[in-house]
Amino acid sequence: MKRAVLRFCLLSLLVLLFCACSSKASFTSSRAVFVSLNSPEIKFAEAGFLYQNENDTKLEIYKLAQPFFALNISKKKLCVNKHCTSKANFNKKFFKNPHYDELISDIINAKALYRGINLEKQECGFKQNFISKTNKFNITYSVCNGEISFEDSKNKISFSLRGVENE
Repeated sequence: MKRAVLRFCLLSLLVLLFCACSSKASFTSSRAVFVSLNSPEIKFAEAGFLYQNENDTKLEIYKLAQPFFALNISKKKLCVNKHCTSKANFNKKFFKNPHYDELISDIINAKALYRGINLEKQECGFKQNFISKTNKFNITYSVCNGEISFEDSKNKISFSLRGVENE
C-alpha cells in the first residue's frame, strides 16, 4: 500500500514538473535594456531584459539585482507580475484610456502607433504627435536608433526603453 502511494506521488510530481516546463514560452531573442517609467502609479528607471519571439514579449526589470517587474504580452492577454488581465483593461488602468489592444506591444516593439497617424520619418527612425479628438490624451512618441520614447502629457505618463549597448 505504501509503495503504491509513493509511486503515485512520484509519478504525479514528474508529470507536474514536465507540464510546468513545457508550458513556458521559448524566446528567440533577448537583449539588455534600460527602462524608465513614470506614471501616477509607478516610477522607476532600471535595467532589465527584453525577451521576444514571434508571438510573445516579456520585459523583465531588475532592482538591486532582483526581478521586481515583469510584463508578459501574448496574443490574448497581458500579465504584470503574474497578474493577468485583458489588454483593454491594462490600457484603461495604465494609460488611463481604452486605446487599442496592441498599444503597449507596439511601443515595446518600436512600431508606429494608431496605424501611423501623423507619422514623420526621420533619419534615425520616426516620430508621432497626436491629441485625441476628445482631449483624453496628448501623445508624443518617437523611435530613433532603437531608442523608444513615449509620453502622454495629458495623463502624465512617460515610458522610454533603450538598449544597454547604446550607452
